[in-house]
Amino acid sequence: MALNPFDYCPYSATGNYTGGVVYANYGRPEDFNWLKSVGVSAAGCVVVMRVGGGVSFAEKVWLAERNGAGGVLIYPDPADLPQDPRRLGLNSHTAVSEHVHLGSGDPFTPGFPSFNHSKFPPIPSSGLPLIPALPITATVAAKLLSQLSGPPCPPSWRGRLPYVRCVLGPEFSSERRVQMSVHNVMNPVLLNNIFSSLEGHVEPGMP
Repeated sequence: MALNPFDYCPYSATGNYTGGVVYANYGRPEDFNWLKSVGVSAAGCVVVMRVGGGVSFAEKVWLAERNGAGGVLIYPDPADLPQDPRRLGLNSHTAVSEHVHLGSGDPFTPGFPSFNHSKFPPIPSSGLPLIPALPITATVAAKLLSQLSGPPCPPSWRGRLPYVRCVLGPEFSSERRVQMSVHNVMNPVLLNNIFSSLEGHVEPGMP
């Protein structure tokens, strides 16, 4: 299924990946530990996770990568983000995105400001993911997860996607595989920071 080309995760790794799908709830450490406890491995799979759970997109992707995943898809579940436009909710055909760099600042000049596109040091941040990540809509997530087979999810993992019988994967009932493709292009963008100071009347030189 084709995705909106304007939906992407900044700083995702580029490339293609094909594999089965494992549902990992919010992608928290305890979620991956629970998968292991029931014999479901994320290794070699595309991991589908929902937005939220107190875990940033960057942490979700990093944890999936540590557990051997080949790719990540992140969607907003109606249980977490209301998707009724009449109530100022999120449209079910809208994806939610965040950057996936596990760090702060420019990941290509870690610890230093970027002047004239120079790199100090010339080593990218270790917080950049090595696997591709994409945001998907609730509609796309429902199409994927409704075709999964495998052990059932615990009750607390069940969201409100329509027609989805919550299971963990990694196989599809139709023996299909998911192929994801990310072709992010890095473009330098000039950002301006504005600093100001206000000098006091009493002891203005004091910090």
